[in-house]
Amino acid sequence: MKLPKKLRFILLVILAILLNLITLLPSNDLFIIVKGGSMEPTLKNNQLVLATKDTSKLFVGDIVVIQKNNELMIKRITAMQGAKYAENTNDEHSFVLIPEWFDFNNHIASGVKLILKEIPANYFFVEGDNPDKSIDSKNFGLVRRNEIIAKCLYN
Repeated sequence: MKLPKKLRFILLVILAILLNLITLLPSNDLFIIVKGGSMEPTLKNNQLVLATKDTSKLFVGDIVVIQKNNELMIKRITAMQGAKYAENTNDEHSFVLIPEWFDFNNHIASGVKLILKEIPANYFFVEGDNPDKSIDSKNFGLVRRNEIIAKCLYN
């Protein structure tokens, strides 16, 4: 017998709370419930993941929990210090990563106002694994280190 979707979600929340209270976990570890499809196929909606509050060592490819504009999100770090990105100032300030091999100066469309920038220390470009459903650095820009509140360990 399959439980109704709402009941499964409530049970997952209760399980996450109980597991966070268990003293077997180091105090830096916590369980997170994924909401939405922005990290599919890697992480699915309502999936439970283990994360650590220790964000001292972050690398490109890490999946992190960020707090941006009073909202918690799970995203993947796709670039960090030294990487190039461009800000499109024509519309609502959209952002795009610039690959190292890309000749930025020869590919500017007429009327497009792009500002080439470099990611400074302690800032990160984050993206969802599912670009069609993700609101991420392409929309809101860089994430500061102090906005990263946890790093996912296992899923």
